[in-house]
Amino acid sequence: MELFECLLQIIEPTSLTDKQKSSYTTHFFNYVIHFVVEEYEQRMLQISLEEDHNENTHEDLSQFTLLQRMHEEDMFKLMGSDVLFNSGILLLLDGIEQRVRNV
Repeated sequence: MELFECLLQIIEPTSLTDKQKSSYTTHFFNYVIHFVVEEYEQRMLQISLEEDHNENTHEDLSQFTLLQRMHEEDMFKLMGSDVLFNSGILLLLDGIEQRVRNV
């Protein structure tokens, strides 16, 4: 509740409605929580893959051309990284800023 209150206080001076403030703060808060949960799940998956390293654990991505390309470029290694977290935060903040300008 303390973090939620702090986030609301940050956008309180804007011309957004209370409904918008609550909505945007909730989205921001949910992003942070989801990112932490995703990071935990990635660690658990990595542990599982390390334990099963003798088995063929790679999925056939040939039918998913974009995912396959991103996998080959090691894009999935960004999952759970500070770089990905920061880019998501910036995207959310840019979107909120855009909404504030349009009000």
